[in-house]
Amino acid sequence: MPKPVANAPHIAYRPGLDGLRAIAVASVFLYHSRIDWLPGGFLGVDLFFVLSGYLITSLLLVEWEARNQIDLRRFWLRRGRRLLPALVVVVLGSLILASIFARQDLARTRSDVVSSLLYYANWHQIIANHSYFNLMGNPSLLQHTWSLGVEEQFYIVWPLLLVPGLVLVGRKRLPMIVIAGIAASAALMWILYTNPSNPSRVYYGTDTRAFLLLMGILLALVWPRIEGLGRRALPVLELLGIAALVGSVLLFLQMHDFNPTLYQGGDLAAAFCFTVLIAAVAHPRLGIGQALGIAPLRWIGERSYGIYLWHWPIILLVAGVNARPSPGVVVGEAAIVVAAAALSYRYVEQPIRTRSLQRRLSQYSRRFRLEVVGAGALGLVAAFAILFVTPSSLNPVGGYVSPTKANAGTHRPHTSTQPSTQPSTQPSTHQVSNQSKRASLPPGRILALGDSVMLGCTRELKVALQHRVRVDATVGRQIEDTVNELQRLRRHHHLAKIVVIQVGNNGPLWYRDLVRLRHALHGVPRVVAVNVRNETSWQDESNHALVNWVRGWREAHLVDWYGRSTDKMMQDGTHPWPYGCRIYARLIADTLRAT
Repeated sequence: MPKPVANAPHIAYRPGLDGLRAIAVASVFLYHSRIDWLPGGFLGVDLFFVLSGYLITSLLLVEWEARNQIDLRRFWLRRGRRLLPALVVVVLGSLILASIFARQDLARTRSDVVSSLLYYANWHQIIANHSYFNLMGNPSLLQHTWSLGVEEQFYIVWPLLLVPGLVLVGRKRLPMIVIAGIAASAALMWILYTNPSNPSRVYYGTDTRAFLLLMGILLALVWPRIEGLGRRALPVLELLGIAALVGSVLLFLQMHDFNPTLYQGGDLAAAFCFTVLIAAVAHPRLGIGQALGIAPLRWIGERSYGIYLWHWPIILLVAGVNARPSPGVVVGEAAIVVAAAALSYRYVEQPIRTRSLQRRLSQYSRRFRLEVVGAGALGLVAAFAILFVTPSSLNPVGGYVSPTKANAGTHRPHTSTQPSTQPSTQPSTHQVSNQSKRASLPPGRILALGDSVMLGCTRELKVALQHRVRVDATVGRQIEDTVNELQRLRRHHHLAKIVVIQVGNNGPLWYRDLVRLRHALHGVPRVVAVNVRNETSWQDESNHALVNWVRGWREAHLVDWYGRSTDKMMQDGTHPWPYGCRIYARLIADTLRAT
C-alpha cells in the first residue's frame, strides 16, 4: 500500500494488505509459469482489482470527508508518478530484450507499446483478437499490461463519477447504485460469454470486469460500519476472513481458465470471497491481518507492481509459454523477476513516487534541471525510435523458437517411444505400417485443416500424401474457425471427399462445438481427426472428447498423435521438430491407407 505523501489525505497503513498483494502476484507468476497444481492462479489479477477498488475509493473518501472536495489533478498526478515510470522502463526493456533475444516477438511487442503506455491495452487486445489463453505463436512481451489498462481506466473514470454520486445521492445510498453496477457487469460477462474456446472478450473487457473493482468500491463505502463492529462481532469477522482465505486458496487450486462456471457467476463468487478476505485483513483488530503482514510477505507486496510488470517478459524469454519448465527453471525465473522488481522499486519507483529525485534535482540550477530532463526525454525518444526501426525479420539471437517455423529447427533429438495413455480407435503403428505396404492412398483430393502444428508440418504432410493435399492451417485456429471454413467450402461446392482436421490445441473441445463440426462434415466419405499433444490444462480433455466424437462414426478415423509422439519430439511442448513432423505426416497417411 502506498506510503502517505506529506499533506495528502491518506488511510492508515495495513501491512496485511501487502501480504495479500504478495499472494496475488505469486499466484499470477506461478500460473504463467505453467505450474500444474495452480490452474486458477490467474485469479490473482482479480484479487488485485478488488483490492484496487477498495484502496483507491478509501483514499478518495478520506479526502472528501476532510475537505468536502477531491483534487482530481493531484490524484491523477499521484497515480501517474506511482505507475508510469516503472511501466516506461519495462516497455523499453521489453523492446530491447525482444530485439536481442526474441526478434520473432518484436513485431507483436511493438504493436502493444502505444496501447500499454496509454493504458488501453485490454481493448487493443480485444480489437486485435489476441487471446489471453491461446498463446500459440509469438505472444507480445507486453501482453500482460491489459490489466493495467483496466485499472487506469478505473482511476480516470471513477473519481469523475464518485463526486457527483456523493453530492446527489450521498454516501449512505450510493452502495445501492454500486450493487446495481456489480449485477449489471456480472450479467454482461455472462451474456457476452458466447465463445467458450476463446473467452478473451469477457476476460479483457473493462465492462465485464468492472464488478471486481465495484466490489472493492462497495467495501470502501460501507467500511465505517465494518470498522465500528463491536467486540462480539469481531470473532465472526475473523472466522469469515479465515473461511475466505481458505476459499481463495481452493479457487487458485481448482478453478480453470476455460471453465464456463468462471464466466457464468463463478468470477462474481470469487470477487465476493476476495472482498470478505480484504475486509478481515484490513480490520486493525483482527489477527488475520497481522498474520499476513509478516515481513517477507510485506516486502514482496511492496514490490508487487514491479514483480507483475517484469514477470511476463522474463518468463517468456527464459522458458517460453508452451514449454513446461522444471522447478529449477521456475526458481531461477522467480529470482530474476524479484531482482528486477527490487531494482525498479529502489531506483525508479520510490525516487519518483516520494519526490526524492525532485528534491535532489532542486539543489541544482534551473538550467541544469531543464538540461537533465531534456536529455532524458531525448534519450527515451531516441531509444524508442531505434527499437521501432530494428528489423524483426532477422533470425533471433536467442530465446525460444517461433512455433510457426517448426521447419527452421536443426536439432534432431533421439526418438523414444511411450505407451499411449489415451484411448485409441486406430490400428497400432505396426499394423498400419503393414497395411500401408499393401495399400495406396484413397483416390481424390485431400483437404487438411489445422492450426500451427499442422502449419509447421506442411512440407512433410504434402510429401507423405503425395502432393494431393491442400493444407489450410493457421496459427491459433479455433474449432469455430474450422467449422466456418468447412461451411464456406460446402456453400461453394469445394468441400473435398477426404478431410483431415486437427482441433483442440488452442482450447478445450466442447460438446456443442463438436456437434457443429460433425454437422459441417456431414456427407464427407473420409474424415481423419488428429488428436493433440500439448502442455495445456485441456490436453486430456480434448483427446477424450475426440475419442467419443469418432466413436460409432464409420467415416471418421482418429490419428493418435498423442500416443505415437513423445516429449522429445517437441521443440516447445506442442510443435514437433522436423523429424517429428515426418512421423506426424506418416501417421496421417497410414491412417488414410488403412481406411
